[in-house]
Amino acid sequence: MDNVIRDASLPSASFILAYGAPSSRGRNPKILALFAGIFALVTIIALSLFIFFSSVIMPRDVAVIAFVKSNQPLPDSLPIEWKEARDAAGPFPAFVGLRRSNDTLVPFAVVPRWSDSASTHKTFFWKTLGVNDAETETTSLRHLADRSFDYLRGSWLVIHPSVFLGDASTHESIGGPFKKSRWRTRASITKSTSEVRSFIGDSYLDLSVMPNAWTNILSGLEEIEYRIPEDVRAQTIRWAHGATSTAIALDFSEPMTSSTRIALAAAAGLYDEATVALPDGTSLVELREPVELLASTTSSEWSLEKGGMFQLKDAEVLFSTGLVAWNQTNVPDSCPGSLVAAFRLEFSGQNSMIFFIEKKGKLEMCW
Repeated sequence: MDNVIRDASLPSASFILAYGAPSSRGRNPKILALFAGIFALVTIIALSLFIFFSSVIMPRDVAVIAFVKSNQPLPDSLPIEWKEARDAAGPFPAFVGLRRSNDTLVPFAVVPRWSDSASTHKTFFWKTLGVNDAETETTSLRHLADRSFDYLRGSWLVIHPSVFLGDASTHESIGGPFKKSRWRTRASITKSTSEVRSFIGDSYLDLSVMPNAWTNILSGLEEIEYRIPEDVRAQTIRWAHGATSTAIALDFSEPMTSSTRIALAAAAGLYDEATVALPDGTSLVELREPVELLASTTSSEWSLEKGGMFQLKDAEVLFSTGLVAWNQTNVPDSCPGSLVAAFRLEFSGQNSMIFFIEKKGKLEMCW
């Protein structure tokens, strides 16, 4: 057989030039897959926007609201209602929160309407649990969230400070993403100089970082009949609770002046007695600020006529309405930064500590 050499000038005939070139029939599935991917992405974004902007029945006094994915781990100390809502909503996310009811925080949740949970508070897409005894309103989850779209990327948490601190505080929500047991917000906060990593009490608040809270704290102290003058400013406040009593500790950055000590003692119910003779011969016992009482004694602790105890030290004041156990609370190593506040909250019969931390000028929270 003769040797035959074949040559062609067509690119498609060259195995080198044609290497890797797809046929026209092979391009169509890839183009269709690309369009399908784009369509799926647009659909997901559109559905997400619909979910977050659609109406939902919510309690009026929302304190905290969080977006929890179906696989989001929740610490054992958090409300069992949150975990049940997360499981019921799966594979879709759940929205869990706390609402203010009198002086307590009550857990609630928002799950898809078709979830297997009984509720009379339903909208087109959502079902709200745990609000049967609450004042409600129809709003959107977006309205309750902060101004970011972090919830499209992962779990997020939003706190409404006005529910805790009243009208004197900011009404702007504080939000940001969280993972495991740490919540990083975008909220700027005054840089703290405190190096406190432990304190005596159930709760703690650094008033040098959050000065706007002082006016509302004074209103709260009036409820336990401790009426402190507004011009008296402590650096931190700590408190603890007994079965039927409350104790408050005020810490000052330097020793108190004489006028401050007298004002705080008078607010607790201590006084001097002065007898005044009236023109008709009768005597009037007049109660005055405890100037002589404080000057004439070395005692730093007094039992109060109305019950409870008052203790006055150089830079610390303690007022209690009854028997209270003071326990030491330590900030865990998993919460690096400067302590701003700490609160002991009770959910479903369990106590949980929440720590607010200042780190690099931003507010973080961990538990």
